[in-house]
Parts: sequence; C-alpha cells; structure tokens
Amino acid sequence: MWTIIKYKSQELQTAKKNLISEFEEKPIFYLPKIKYQKVINKKIRNYEKNILENYMICFHKNFSDAKFIVRLKNLKGISYFLNGYQNNQSDISNFVNNCKNYEDKDGFLNSKFFDECISDKAKFISGPFTDMIFQILKKQKNKLEILIGNKKATVSIDKNMYCPV
Repeated sequence: MWTIIKYKSQELQTAKKNLISEFEEKPIFYLPKIKYQKVINKKIRNYEKNILENYMICFHKNFSDAKFIVRLKNLKGISYFLNGYQNNQSDISNFVNNCKNYEDKDGFLNSKFFDECISDKAKFISGPFTDMIFQILKKQKNKLEILIGNKKATVSIDKNMYCPV
C-alpha cells in the first residue's frame, strides 16, 4: 500500500533509515526530482530538486495496518503521514506511474512531464528571469505566449526552463 510521508527539512536520509529499520522487507521510496541549472557569478551550477518538496511517497504492505502507522509517526525525521492515503491508492499509483513514464535514464523528470501538466501559472527555473512567476496565455509546439505582470511576451520553450506553480 502506498502512503505519503512528510519528512523534516534536511532529514530525508534519517527518515528513510529509520523507516527501513522498522520493516523486515525494505519499503519502496519514490521522490520525483528535476535537474536544473542556474547561473551564479557567471558560472553555471547544476541543481536537483524534489518536486514534492518535503514529501516522499512510500510503498509497503504493512501500511494497510493503522496501528503500524501510529507506531511510525514518532520516528526521528518524520513529521507526519498524510491522511486519506488508504482511499486514494489508485491516484497515488497513477501519479507514480505517470512520473516514471517521464523519467530520463538518471531518474530525473524531463520537461515533457511539465508540458503535460495543465497549469496556467508557472515559474522560471533558469535564465535571467529565474524565480519569476508568469501566466501562460497560449501554449504552442515550441513557444509560449506569457504574461509577466502586465507585459505580454513570447518565449521559446527550452528544456528545464520553467515549472508549473
């Protein structure tokens, strides 16, 4: 059974290690990530980012037992387990499978994943407008018509240029 766990910031490895120690069989962890670049002081830096922020998706057969979950809630590194995961197994499974369909050979989501997301707002993750939020007015094959503030612009779609907000 899949569950969604919020872990404490900077304690992902601790949370994983403590969860593994509670099981006879190792659980399956899934953290969809993107790889992007930023220019800092005229140097290109590579970064990785978990698109779910401080959440991880985890699978193990014992997650169907509510008493087991109560015991795990107090493990070091874990903030809490999201409620309602029992009723949303198909949605969680579909999300994981969809993400895996868009992963590259290194396990990072490619830009096509975000192209498929229906969102009218996005944020630049690279280039001179990094961290600026814009509204998508029209999406074409290789360019976007966007609105930044009250200014319209057309930009070509570049790999890992933006992510939905």
